[in-house]
Amino acid sequence: MFEDLKAEWTPIYAELHATHFGVRADSLERALIPIRAALHPYRKTPPRVIDFGAGRGWILDSLLKESRISSGTGLDLISGRDPWLTQAMWEPVTGDYDFALSTDALEHLPPQTIDVVLANIRASAPHGYLLIATRPDRSGERVGRALHLTVQPAEWWLDRLRFHSFHPTYYAVRVGYDLTFVY
Repeated sequence: MFEDLKAEWTPIYAELHATHFGVRADSLERALIPIRAALHPYRKTPPRVIDFGAGRGWILDSLLKESRISSGTGLDLISGRDPWLTQAMWEPVTGDYDFALSTDALEHLPPQTIDVVLANIRASAPHGYLLIATRPDRSGERVGRALHLTVQPAEWWLDRLRFHSFHPTYYAVRVGYDLTFVY
């Protein structure tokens, strides 16, 4: 399914991850704060986590170093760390996970893949944390094309999440910027 999309986007993200994407310590720390809060119920028994759109795996590596998670599997088009599923987010996932992550990844998907990916995330773990940008990207100019392919307002994303039986324990909308969703 969607093999043409995978063939088109894999080399683009390979180049971006190899040459452009880096994470500053302060940016990573800011990203980790709400994820740590979402993981707080697991403080006595760290969960097994899968990260949809893990990039190079910085978030998983940080959470593992802090002992906030027992294991972390990254899933992305480009291999980043072990254990890793080098595949598209719309391809079925196997494994047993307690918690799913997806930060700044879903908006990078073409609209026709969103429902398949959301179903895949929902089936992968009973709880999770999603951060979805609702604005155009700022990095696409580096490769001469838009990278946020599904730019929709938060209410659109909330409708899609409800359709796939995501039930929030918390969500927040920064209008014109992003949606944070914990389930």
